[in-house]
Amino acid sequence: MILFFFLMIRRPPRSTLFPYTTLFRSDRAEQLGVRFVELDVLLAQSDAVCVSTKLTGETRGLVGREEFARMKPGSLFINAARGAIVDTNALADALNQGHLGGAGIDVYDVEPLPPDHHPLLGCAQVVLTPHNADQTPEGIELLNGGVVDNIIAFLEGKPKNVANDHRRRPSGGQ
Repeated sequence: MILFFFLMIRRPPRSTLFPYTTLFRSDRAEQLGVRFVELDVLLAQSDAVCVSTKLTGETRGLVGREEFARMKPGSLFINAARGAIVDTNALADALNQGHLGGAGIDVYDVEPLPPDHHPLLGCAQVVLTPHNADQTPEGIELLNGGVVDNIIAFLEGKPKNVANDHRRRPSGGQ
């Protein structure tokens, strides 16, 4: 399982994708046809960095002032993961000071985004979307299909994706 994932994109003609993870496995890299790099290398050499991961104790606050300072001047930052992974004030500062060329943000430290006093609202070179990046016709169809599959599985006595399964609780648990 990849805890967090950064994607390094270099401008053509030498476009290359390099993932970063804390759970590096050489066999997985070979299978995917990629070369994993250290985070410092990725930040320093990337024209664009995209964060895509779940929020955990390890990833909370992962990208802050130091990481933005290490990024290549003029590079792009994209967060499609979780808002709390990124220090929003540090991102706004990196944008307003001209260090980053731009940002695309689909997730926020506070949702819904406050309409009048969020630091990213004052940044000219940022694209903010309302945390609905999967709301394409294909994405909606996939989500709806998953709901139908889960209901059918439940009715057949074979529930899937159970979040509160009492059978998984340790003995004596509530």
